Amino acid sequence: MLNDPKTELKVKQKVSIQDLPATTRVSAPNFNLSPTVARMETSATLSTNIFVKHQRKIGADLTNFGLGESPFGAPNILVKALGENAHHASYLPTEGILELRENISKFYDYYFNYKVEPGRIVVGPGSKELIFLTMAALDSPWLLDSPSWVSYESQARILGRKTWRAYTSYKNEYRITEKDLRKKFMIIDDGLDGKTLAILLNYPNNPTGLTLKKSEVQKIAKFARNNEIIILSDEIYANVTHNSFGYRHHSMGLEYPEGTIVTGGISKDRSLGGWRLGVAIMPEDQPLLLKSFKSIGSETYSSVAAPLQHAAITAYNCNPEVNQHIVDSTMVHDIVGQFVHLGLMDAGFSTPRPEGAFYLMPSLNHYSEELKENGIHNSRVLAKKLIIDYNVVVIPGVSFGLRLEDLAFRMAYIDYDGPQVLATYQANPEKALEDPPKFVQENCPSVYLGIKRLKNFTDDLLHK
Repeated sequence: MLNDPKTELKVKQKVSIQDLPATTRVSAPNFNLSPTVARMETSATLSTNIFVKHQRKIGADLTNFGLGESPFGAPNILVKALGENAHHASYLPTEGILELRENISKFYDYYFNYKVEPGRIVVGPGSKELIFLTMAALDSPWLLDSPSWVSYESQARILGRKTWRAYTSYKNEYRITEKDLRKKFMIIDDGLDGKTLAILLNYPNNPTGLTLKKSEVQKIAKFARNNEIIILSDEIYANVTHNSFGYRHHSMGLEYPEGTIVTGGISKDRSLGGWRLGVAIMPEDQPLLLKSFKSIGSETYSSVAAPLQHAAITAYNCNPEVNQHIVDSTMVHDIVGQFVHLGLMDAGFSTPRPEGAFYLMPSLNHYSEELKENGIHNSRVLAKKLIIDYNVVVIPGVSFGLRLEDLAFRMAYIDYDGPQVLATYQANPEKALEDPPKFVQENCPSVYLGIKRLKNFTDDLLHK
């Protein structure tokens, strides 16, 4: 009878829930968001990039010093490797395939003289996720330096971890020191509730462009060891230490291997941010921590995409093409950074010369009275003024953990056609090094214009 067409119920149009009588309507469930998450906004760097893309699409003439992303594009050898490995479709070990981890081990030995067994290495979907995993695995309160990358504090907040900040000063170029960390540790020691403190450091640093010299790393490592403090060392920009300073990146893992988790990846030095493949190196003799990483990873992302892992074997095998990409792209960052630094100093900003990465944290605190007279009393108002009146997009210092009244902002000086600029540099490196301002003017016009616009701002501010 049920299949009898005479007795089948014919439904011509689906009835909407809104069309039901109130007496029969079933309400949707109440989605009670976590209070912490409900108060959060999209990452300042990502939301700024979305804003810029939309404004440019509708014709706005903006200089984008907002989102920081290595602009050079994937080296051809890695594009080819990804295509050749696209057929891999199976789940892989959560910690990453052995051949990849073996190459990562060789990579760290080759570039940083950091000898790490493959068994201490975990591969994840970006170093950002691996930092989150570290916070999830450790039942620790966290000490962050200030300024620091936008996501650190947000990740800790999501996980309900207690955080403090070791504030730096613009008078010291926002440079973190062992003394800053020690001073803050003495203040918060009683508030640790018997738990082991973890310090999160990032060098070369986003947002300041500063790095730690070997002697500074040694001082911090000694302080941490003497006080049984864990260090999470975010060294994603390790290979983007600027050549003109004449020293190599010195990993915290070399000085404090028993208490340091080192994170890195392929997004910055190999220009592969969108690949989302990061690396975490576990401390020596910590099998339970390694087990926790594998357990959390297996219950969340399972494993990094199979084609990416197999292609990343090439990204980590220290071949000449990848090495040349790292060297040349870092030199371009160095050249542009030198130009931007000099332009900012000429415009009246206080900022150190960048030592790595592709960022600066210019400050106008020394002109605080002049800014206040113009209605600019914090970094958000300052950033808004630069966008609206001078077409320069920057990210306010408060987004990176500075105090709101600190009149500073982060700028990422990568607003140019990366593949074209890199090719021009590689065609004649000597010419680029002989006259950096001319190289930037001819090849990075938006950066060149942006510095002129910032100079116009300070000229107007100071009525020059």
